Amino acid sequence: NDTSVTPTVRQNNTHILGARDLVVAGSQLARRMATQELEDFVGHQLANRTIELKRKLINALLYSEASSSDVGSDTVYRTMKSIRQWYRSTGVTDSDSEAMAWSVLNAQNKTVVDLGVYIDTLLIGTDLVSSIAGIDSTNRRLYESDTAVGYTAQEILLSQGNTVRLVIDQRVNPGEAFGFTKARVRPLPFTGRGMFTIAATDFSDARKRRVLGEWTLQVDNPEAGIYWSNKT
Repeated sequence: NDTSVTPTVRQNNTHILGARDLVVAGSQLARRMATQELEDFVGHQLANRTIELKRKLINALLYSEASSSDVGSDTVYRTMKSIRQWYRSTGVTDSDSEAMAWSVLNAQNKTVVDLGVYIDTLLIGTDLVSSIAGIDSTNRRLYESDTAVGYTAQEILLSQGNTVRLVIDQRVNPGEAFGFTKARVRPLPFTGRGMFTIAATDFSDARKRRVLGEWTLQVDNPEAGIYWSNKT
Protein backbone atom coordinates (compact mmCIF):
# COMPACT_ATOMS: atom_id res chain seq x y z
CA ASN A 1 0.00 0.00 0.00
CA ASP A 2 1.07 3.57 -0.67
CA THR A 3 2.13 5.46 2.43
CA SER A 4 3.26 8.98 3.19
CA VAL A 5 6.80 9.37 4.49
CA THR A 6 8.68 12.28 5.95
CA PRO A 7 10.87 13.87 3.24
CA THR A 8 14.62 13.47 3.66
CA VAL A 9 16.28 16.89 3.69
CA ARG A 10 19.81 16.90 2.28
CA GLN A 11 22.22 19.75 1.86
CA ASN A 12 25.35 20.60 -0.02
CA ASN A 13 28.06 23.19 0.54
CA THR A 14 28.68 26.05 -1.83
CA HIS A 15 32.03 25.79 -3.55
CA ILE A 16 34.17 28.81 -4.47
CA LEU A 17 35.99 28.29 -7.76
CA GLY A 18 38.69 30.48 -9.19
CA ALA A 19 40.68 30.90 -12.38
CA ARG A 20 44.26 32.10 -12.64
CA ASP A 21 44.72 35.73 -11.63
CA LEU A 22 44.87 38.28 -14.41
CA VAL A 23 47.66 40.88 -14.49
CA VAL A 24 48.01 43.17 -17.52
CA ALA A 25 50.98 45.52 -17.31
CA GLY A 26 50.67 49.25 -17.96
CA SER A 27 52.93 48.92 -21.01
CA GLN A 28 50.57 46.35 -22.50
CA LEU A 29 47.56 48.57 -21.80
CA ALA A 30 49.27 51.41 -23.69
CA ARG A 31 50.22 49.24 -26.66
CA ARG A 32 48.12 49.47 -29.80
CA MET A 33 47.09 45.97 -30.87
CA ALA A 34 46.89 44.75 -34.45
CA THR A 35 43.28 43.57 -34.28
CA GLN A 36 40.17 45.21 -32.84
CA GLU A 37 39.40 42.10 -30.78
CA LEU A 38 42.61 42.64 -28.78
CA GLU A 39 42.23 46.37 -28.21
CA ASP A 40 40.48 45.65 -24.91
CA PHE A 41 43.21 43.30 -23.73
CA VAL A 42 41.81 43.06 -20.20
CA GLY A 43 38.45 41.98 -21.60
CA HIS A 44 40.17 39.47 -23.87
CA GLN A 45 42.04 37.89 -20.97
CA LEU A 46 38.93 37.89 -18.79
CA ALA A 47 37.16 35.89 -21.48
CA ASN A 48 39.98 33.32 -21.32
CA ARG A 49 39.72 33.17 -17.53
CA THR A 50 35.99 32.53 -17.93
CA ILE A 51 36.77 29.42 -19.98
CA GLU A 52 39.09 28.23 -17.21
CA LEU A 53 36.36 28.81 -14.62
CA LYS A 54 33.88 26.74 -16.65
CA ARG A 55 36.37 23.88 -16.83
CA LYS A 56 36.90 23.96 -13.08
CA LEU A 57 33.14 24.03 -12.52
CA ILE A 58 32.57 20.90 -14.63
CA ASN A 59 35.40 19.08 -12.86
CA ALA A 60 33.96 20.06 -9.48
CA LEU A 61 30.46 18.93 -10.45
CA LEU A 62 31.85 15.53 -11.42
CA TYR A 63 34.50 14.87 -8.77
CA SER A 64 34.56 17.38 -5.90
CA GLU A 65 34.62 15.86 -2.41
CA ALA A 66 32.78 17.67 0.38
CA SER A 67 35.08 19.31 2.91
CA SER A 68 35.19 18.13 6.51
CA SER A 69 33.95 21.55 7.63
CA ASP A 70 30.57 22.75 6.40
CA VAL A 71 31.44 26.39 6.94
CA GLY A 72 35.08 26.23 5.89
CA SER A 73 37.99 27.95 7.58
CA ASP A 74 41.35 29.57 6.91
CA THR A 75 42.92 26.11 6.59
CA VAL A 76 40.04 23.97 5.25
CA TYR A 77 38.40 25.18 2.06
CA ARG A 78 34.65 24.66 1.77
CA THR A 79 33.94 22.26 -1.09
CA MET A 80 30.73 20.69 -2.33
CA LYS A 81 29.62 17.13 -2.92
CA SER A 82 29.93 16.08 -6.55
CA ILE A 83 27.67 13.80 -8.52
CA ARG A 84 30.15 10.97 -7.89
CA GLN A 85 30.08 11.47 -4.11
CA TRP A 86 26.28 11.68 -4.05
CA TYR A 87 25.84 8.45 -5.98
CA ARG A 88 28.77 6.59 -4.46
CA SER A 89 27.49 7.18 -0.92
CA THR A 90 23.73 7.14 -1.44
CA GLY A 91 22.88 5.80 -4.89
CA VAL A 92 23.42 2.59 -6.83
CA THR A 93 27.06 1.64 -7.41
CA ASP A 94 28.75 -1.00 -9.53
CA SER A 95 32.50 -1.26 -8.97
CA ASP A 96 33.16 -4.70 -10.47
CA SER A 97 35.97 -4.89 -13.03
CA GLU A 98 34.15 -5.81 -16.24
CA ALA A 99 33.22 -4.58 -19.67
CA MET A 100 30.48 -1.98 -19.96
CA ALA A 101 28.02 -4.34 -21.64
CA TRP A 102 24.29 -3.98 -22.19
CA SER A 103 23.63 -6.49 -19.41
CA VAL A 104 25.66 -4.34 -17.00
CA LEU A 105 23.59 -1.28 -17.86
CA ASN A 106 20.35 -3.19 -17.40
CA ALA A 107 21.33 -4.74 -14.06
CA GLN A 108 21.78 -1.37 -12.34
CA ASN A 109 18.98 0.28 -14.27
CA LYS A 110 16.52 -2.29 -12.93
CA THR A 111 17.42 -1.35 -9.35
CA VAL A 112 16.60 2.29 -10.06
CA VAL A 113 13.41 1.49 -12.00
CA ASP A 114 12.20 -0.59 -9.05
CA LEU A 115 12.44 2.63 -7.01
CA GLY A 116 10.06 4.27 -9.46
CA VAL A 117 12.60 6.36 -11.38
CA TYR A 118 13.62 6.09 -15.03
CA ILE A 119 17.04 7.55 -15.80
CA ASP A 120 17.38 9.42 -19.08
CA THR A 121 21.10 10.25 -19.30
CA LEU A 122 24.25 8.11 -19.52
CA LEU A 123 27.47 10.10 -19.04
CA ILE A 124 30.70 8.36 -20.05
CA GLY A 125 34.31 9.20 -20.86
CA THR A 126 35.99 8.71 -24.20
CA ASP A 127 37.47 5.34 -23.20
CA LEU A 128 34.06 3.64 -23.00
CA VAL A 129 32.81 4.81 -26.39
CA SER A 130 33.88 1.60 -28.13
CA SER A 131 32.11 -0.54 -25.52
CA ILE A 132 28.89 1.40 -25.94
CA ALA A 133 29.20 1.23 -29.73
CA GLY A 134 29.58 -2.53 -29.43
CA ILE A 135 26.10 -2.93 -27.97
CA ASP A 136 23.86 -4.71 -30.44
CA SER A 137 22.29 -2.27 -32.88
CA THR A 138 18.75 -3.44 -32.06
CA ASN A 139 19.14 -1.79 -28.66
CA ARG A 140 20.40 1.51 -30.04
CA ARG A 141 18.55 4.35 -31.66
CA LEU A 142 20.68 5.32 -34.63
CA TYR A 143 20.83 8.52 -36.63
CA GLU A 144 22.68 8.97 -39.87
CA SER A 145 25.67 11.21 -39.50
CA ASP A 146 26.03 14.11 -41.92
CA THR A 147 29.74 14.47 -41.17
CA ALA A 148 31.03 10.91 -41.50
CA VAL A 149 30.23 7.69 -43.25
CA GLY A 150 28.04 5.37 -41.17
CA TYR A 151 26.02 6.06 -38.04
CA THR A 152 26.41 7.54 -34.59
CA ALA A 153 24.88 6.14 -31.42
CA GLN A 154 22.72 8.74 -29.70
CA GLU A 155 20.37 6.82 -27.41
CA ILE A 156 20.24 3.35 -25.86
CA LEU A 157 16.98 1.51 -25.18
CA LEU A 158 17.22 -0.51 -21.95
CA SER A 159 15.26 -3.61 -21.02
CA GLN A 160 13.07 -1.77 -18.51
CA GLY A 161 11.68 0.45 -21.28
CA ASN A 162 13.54 3.70 -20.68
CA THR A 163 15.83 5.27 -23.25
CA VAL A 164 19.04 6.96 -22.06
CA ARG A 165 20.71 9.77 -23.93
CA LEU A 166 24.44 9.23 -24.41
CA VAL A 167 26.71 12.09 -23.30
CA ILE A 168 30.47 11.81 -23.86
CA ASP A 169 32.84 14.05 -21.90
CA GLN A 170 36.62 13.70 -21.80
CA ARG A 171 36.65 14.90 -18.18
CA VAL A 172 35.02 11.68 -16.95
CA ASN A 173 37.70 9.42 -15.45
CA PRO A 174 38.63 6.23 -17.36
CA GLY A 175 36.39 3.32 -16.49
CA GLU A 176 33.67 5.47 -14.94
CA ALA A 177 30.12 6.31 -15.99
CA PHE A 178 27.07 7.97 -14.46
CA GLY A 179 23.38 7.29 -15.01
CA PHE A 180 20.85 9.87 -13.86
CA THR A 181 17.70 11.80 -14.61
CA LYS A 182 18.75 15.18 -15.95
CA ALA A 183 15.95 17.05 -14.17
CA ARG A 184 17.21 15.75 -10.80
CA VAL A 185 20.78 17.09 -11.18
CA ARG A 186 21.08 20.88 -11.14
CA PRO A 187 24.18 23.07 -10.76
CA LEU A 188 23.10 26.19 -8.88
CA PRO A 189 25.05 29.45 -8.47
CA PHE A 190 25.01 31.22 -5.13
CA THR A 191 22.83 34.32 -5.51
CA GLY A 192 24.72 36.96 -7.46
CA ARG A 193 27.97 34.98 -7.40
CA GLY A 194 27.82 32.72 -10.44
CA MET A 195 30.85 34.57 -11.80
CA PHE A 196 32.36 37.82 -10.57
CA THR A 197 35.65 39.70 -10.68
CA ILE A 198 37.67 41.31 -7.90
CA ALA A 199 40.04 44.18 -8.67
CA ALA A 200 43.33 44.36 -6.76
CA THR A 201 44.07 47.64 -5.03
CA ASP A 202 47.79 47.31 -4.33
CA PHE A 203 50.20 49.80 -5.87
CA SER A 204 51.28 48.46 -9.26
CA ASP A 205 51.77 49.63 -12.83
CA ALA A 206 49.26 47.06 -14.03
CA ARG A 207 45.60 46.18 -14.02
CA LYS A 208 44.82 43.19 -11.82
CA ARG A 209 41.69 41.08 -11.73
CA ARG A 210 40.63 37.84 -10.04
CA VAL A 211 37.77 35.77 -11.48
CA LEU A 212 35.69 33.74 -9.03
CA GLY A 213 32.41 31.85 -8.96
CA GLU A 214 30.43 30.21 -6.16
CA TRP A 215 28.28 27.20 -6.99
CA THR A 216 26.67 24.13 -5.49
CA LEU A 217 25.18 20.94 -6.92
CA GLN A 218 21.59 20.04 -6.12
CA VAL A 219 20.86 16.32 -6.55
CA ASP A 220 17.28 15.23 -5.93
CA ASN A 221 16.65 11.62 -4.91
CA PRO A 222 20.31 10.50 -5.09
CA GLU A 223 19.17 6.95 -4.30
CA ALA A 224 18.00 6.83 -7.92
CA GLY A 225 21.37 7.62 -9.52
CA ILE A 226 23.97 5.14 -10.77
CA TYR A 227 27.76 5.22 -10.54
CA TRP A 228 29.75 2.69 -12.55
CA SER A 229 33.52 2.29 -12.04
CA ASN A 230 36.30 -0.09 -13.15
CA LYS A 231 34.65 -0.64 -16.52
CA THR A 232 36.37 -1.27 -19.83
